[in-house]
Amino acid sequence: MNGSSGGQNCLTGVRILDLTQFEAGPSCSEALRRLGAELGFGAVHVTHDATEALSLAQRLILMDAGRIIQIGAPEDVFLHPVTAQAARLTGPVSLIPTPVLGRRGDAVAVQLGETRLCVAATSEAAAADEALLVLRAQAVGSTPEPGAAALKATLHDAHFVGDHWQIEAEVAPGARLSFRADRRPQPEFEIYLRPERVWAVPKEQAA
Repeated sequence: MNGSSGGQNCLTGVRILDLTQFEAGPSCSEALRRLGAELGFGAVHVTHDATEALSLAQRLILMDAGRIIQIGAPEDVFLHPVTAQAARLTGPVSLIPTPVLGRRGDAVAVQLGETRLCVAATSEAAAADEALLVLRAQAVGSTPEPGAAALKATLHDAHFVGDHWQIEAEVAPGARLSFRADRRPQPEFEIYLRPERVWAVPKEQAA
């Protein structure tokens, strides 16, 4: 993962900041962001930490096995990864296989459990018969809200981490997703999925 912070270079050149061997932490990331803004130099920041890369970069470059797989603004790369691996590199994610039941432009109709959804997709996923749904915690809620789709869920794991419960639930055979909740749910419960926060990428090819 490679983040770069822009700005006019008023010193001697672009800096290479390789912190892959260190635990930089939030305070270090904040210091680097302020330093770049105050001194106005450009930097290529090399890191394996998704949060660090997303918070520091103005332009993000994802690399996997020595090759570039995606370039873009941090928010766009996070919300619209081009592949399953790009989604993994930008933070915790649940990747759920689904058949593509229909398509209109770059939107696809998919089935998740007993619920049919229409979600945005990459052009490759929209053209295929199967796809992977990219589900992050931001797409899942524990209370009803306008536009959200209700899904039946079975509790698989729950642990308390201070300010919330971290939940893992099964929403279809073999399809599990992780999300936050204010309280521990019952063994059988409903969750609410925000389709506008779901994204579909191509199914991964077998090695």
